[in-house]
Amino acid sequence: MGINVEHHSTFTETFQICMHQSEIIEVRGEEYVLNNNVVALRATGCLIEPQMGDQVLYWQQQQQAFITMVLQQKDKQAPGIRKLSVPNHQGLVINAKNMVFNVAQKLQMNVLQEINFNAAVGKINHYAQSMLQSVQGSLIQLSNQYLNKSEHIDFEAKKLLKSHGEQQLITASKDLKMDADRINMG
Repeated sequence: MGINVEHHSTFTETFQICMHQSEIIEVRGEEYVLNNNVVALRATGCLIEPQMGDQVLYWQQQQQAFITMVLQQKDKQAPGIRKLSVPNHQGLVINAKNMVFNVAQKLQMNVLQEINFNAAVGKINHYAQSMLQSVQGSLIQLSNQYLNKSEHIDFEAKKLLKSHGEQQLITASKDLKMDADRINMG
């Protein structure tokens, strides 16, 4: 089976005529003005958000133009942070067998409403030098076993601290101190 050379060369010429390289000179919301005065939108497949001064590859046919990829940023010496986003604020789902994020300094996740981590048959591990949890409402933990091994534990409740179990064991290797205005036992 051979390739139709005439058809192939016509397709290549058409492709070359439609694809161009240019620099972004102005950003107007969702529109990008290129240095040849073409106004282009970002193609859905262009996930790196273009910035002013970027060299981009764009597709144009008649009055429509779409930026398909960012080729190079303006200042290669001071790269800064680039945004990975989907045009028109659409959703993004990534399906992969494995995924690894390697971050040298800081990973920040900002969510306005809800975040879920699910490991239905696996485990979730946290390893850190320190960890801070701040919750405005309720903090609820449900598990079959809860183990905590610490050098010091300090619980403080402004109103009520309740600990309940069918059986409860309080032991100390040296001193056990209970201090209150009134102690009721039994």
